[in-house]
Amino acid sequence: MKNKTFVRSTKCSLKFNSFVKKTQLNLLLNEYTRCLEEYISFLWSQYIDNQKVKIRFLKADQPQIETFLSARILNSCINHASSIVRSRIEQIQTYQNTLNNLSECEKPTQKQLDYKSSLAERIAGMKEVPVITKKEMRLDSKNSKICLATNVSFFDLVVELCSLGMHKFNLLMKKHKHFNNLLSSGRMMSGIVICEEYIQFNFEFEKKENTNKKTIGVDIGINSCLTTSDNKVLSSSDKGKPYHTIMEEIVRKRKGSKAFSRKLLERDNCAKYCVKQLDWNSLSSICIEDIKNLRNCKKTNKIRRHWNYRLILDSLKSNSELHNVCVNLKNPMYTSQRCSSCGYVNKKNRDSIKFICLNCGFAANADYNASLNLQQNLHNFKRSEVPSERKFFWDCNGIRRCGEEYEAPLSQN
Repeated sequence: MKNKTFVRSTKCSLKFNSFVKKTQLNLLLNEYTRCLEEYISFLWSQYIDNQKVKIRFLKADQPQIETFLSARILNSCINHASSIVRSRIEQIQTYQNTLNNLSECEKPTQKQLDYKSSLAERIAGMKEVPVITKKEMRLDSKNSKICLATNVSFFDLVVELCSLGMHKFNLLMKKHKHFNNLLSSGRMMSGIVICEEYIQFNFEFEKKENTNKKTIGVDIGINSCLTTSDNKVLSSSDKGKPYHTIMEEIVRKRKGSKAFSRKLLERDNCAKYCVKQLDWNSLSSICIEDIKNLRNCKKTNKIRRHWNYRLILDSLKSNSELHNVCVNLKNPMYTSQRCSSCGYVNKKNRDSIKFICLNCGFAANADYNASLNLQQNLHNFKRSEVPSERKFFWDCNGIRRCGEEYEAPLSQN
C-alpha cells in the first residue's frame, strides 16, 4: 500500500539570537554529540559481534554515560544513534548484494571488474564505526515547544527547549516565505532538528486526489531549461534572464569567487522557477529522460560541467509529489535522434537545435521533438539490438532496419 502522506522540511536561521543563547546551544550540542558517538560505538560493536542491532534498548541494556543531559534527551539520542547505525547497515547490505551479483558473472568485462574492486573497497571502509561530521540534535515534543506568534513586528517564531538537564531557554527566529507556504498547506510535525546555525522544521502533507488524464513529455536541456510536448518552452528566470545566458556567465567567472557562487545560486533559482511554471494542476503524469553518468564522457564542454540536471530532476520529482503527479523516467537513448512523426532514427536528423527528418522531412525544434518522443509509449530495447549502421525505425512495436517490415522485429516486449 502506497503512503498517502509525504514530508517537506524547511530551515530557519538562528543568527538573531544573543551570544549567551548561542553559547548555551553550543554546550548542549557538544554534549549531545559526545553521547551520540558513545551510543553509536556501543551499537556498532553489537553489530560486529552478533550481526544484529536492537531497534530499542531495554533499560538494562543501555550503556551508562556520565552526562548532565536528562533522560528524555538521552532517549532521543539513542533513537538517533539507532537510525544512523541501521542506515549504514542497510547501505552495506545493498552494496554486498550488488557485489554478489557481480561475482556470479561467468565472463565479467573489465569495467565490471573495476567496479567490483571499488565496491569491495567501499564496503571495507564502511565497516568502520560511523563518524559524526556535523553537530545536530533531534528533539521531539517532550523536549521542545514551538510557539507561532502573530501580530509581532520582528520575532514571530520561538522554540522553547525544556527538560534538558540544564536551565531551559528560548531560541528566536523569523518565519520566511517558504515556511509560511508549508504552514498554510501542511501540518507541522512535533520533531525538529537543531544545528548551530539553523533549526529544521518538518511538515506533513496528504496526497491530493488526481483526476486528470493529461500526460506530457518534458525535455531537460541547456539551451532551454524545460521544453514540453505541448510546445511550451520554459527557459527564463522570474527577472526574464534566459537560462542559457546564465550558464554562459558562469563559465566566465573564476571558480571559487563570490561572483561564481552568486551565478550558481541564480542558475538554481532560474531552474526552480521554470519547474514551477508548469501547469501542474492539469497533469496526471510526466515523462522525463533519466540521464546517468553525465560527466563520465570523454568530451565535456565547460557549460555542460555546470549544468544542474540533477537539481532540475529532483525539483520535478518534488513538485510532482506535491501535486500527486506520476513521474515516468525513460531511457534517453536515441530520443534526440528519432523523428517523432515517422519514427526514423538517424544521427544526421539533428543539427544543433534544429531537427529535420531525412525520411519524411518533419522539421521542428530539437528539444520539442525529443519531448514528443518521451511522451510516446515506445518499445524498450537494449543497445546490443540496435543495427550496426545506427539507422532504423523505432515505434511501440519494436525496431526494424530500413526497408524491413514489422513481421519479424529485432526486439519484442
